[in-house]
Amino acid sequence: IIDVKQCYPNTAIVGLQVDAEQFGGQQMTVNYHIRGRIIQVPSNYDPEKRTYSGIWDGSLKPAYSNNPAWCLWDMLTHPRYGMGKRLGAADVDKWALYAIGQYCDQTVPDGFGGTEPRMTFNAYLAQQRKAWDVLSDFCSAMRCMPVWNGQTLTFVQDRPSDVVWPYTNSDVVVDDNGVGFRYSFSALKDRHTAVEVNYTDPQNGWQTSTELVEDPEAILRYGRNLLKMDAFGCTSRGQAHRAGLWVIKTELLET
Repeated sequence: IIDVKQCYPNTAIVGLQVDAEQFGGQQMTVNYHIRGRIIQVPSNYDPEKRTYSGIWDGSLKPAYSNNPAWCLWDMLTHPRYGMGKRLGAADVDKWALYAIGQYCDQTVPDGFGGTEPRMTFNAYLAQQRKAWDVLSDFCSAMRCMPVWNGQTLTFVQDRPSDVVWPYTNSDVVVDDNGVGFRYSFSALKDRHTAVEVNYTDPQNGWQTSTELVEDPEAILRYGRNLLKMDAFGCTSRGQAHRAGLWVIKTELLET
């Protein structure tokens, strides 16, 4: 046995020495509850209180945060584990992420008499995967889509916004048959009325739990059409419930 000092770059190492007799000679398993990486967040952002002060000048600072918008920024711009060798900071629309991050930090009821942030992100990447698949998983945690606008990678989120353009009768052109609007509808099989959402449950030893979300009125009208989905990076039952409810309402209303 050669006693040498070894280097483990970019790795957190923990060493334990225990008496095997305490475990009956069985192999011991140790689990750790970690916070994760220190990432770049806006300079006017307090990640502990989830508050923003003043107008953001675009600068960043290192801090721990589980805000999904800035976890995504870290993944896109980090040169070691992310896409930083392909994308630079100037290639990602941080202003869009700033607005998305503020929406994620808004306080909402957790379903159990308390409140919690609308969206948080608690996940770890243990396998090498295609960049687009990882990007899609990150975006799914905050209900947004990545869009390349020709110059930068920007993001569009499904959230309340101001009116873009009002439509009145003067904006409608009627054809020769007297038809002003033509309607199309989604298939009934695409309108789910119940969703089983799998998420990581801290109350279940950090194992996977399933949250069932149903719309009774939609079930009476369309029947029970079940969808099973995974909430990536979700460790909150309330957030899992909101994710399933969003899927149901989106498919029923955007027909």
